[in-house]
Amino acid sequence: MFMAGVAASPVYQLLGKKGLSSSDFPPIETGLMDGDIAFRQHSAGHTPGPNWPTFIEFASRYFKTSAPVSSAGN
Repeated sequence: MFMAGVAASPVYQLLGKKGLSSSDFPPIETGLMDGDIAFRQHSAGHTPGPNWPTFIEFASRYFKTSAPVSSAGN
């Protein structure tokens, strides 16, 4: 997955986005989170659980919040 992110980075840059911040594999538990592609490998084996907090942090910058819809008058 890391090498796919590295390979995709020039395409992201061509489209005006930011790819991975490094083409060097980071230490385990170190996230590359500052681009529009992110990568993190945890040390807990074959389970996605430990990466969820990091994924939510990364993805949250793409979530837009809107004003609550009023139910008054319904």
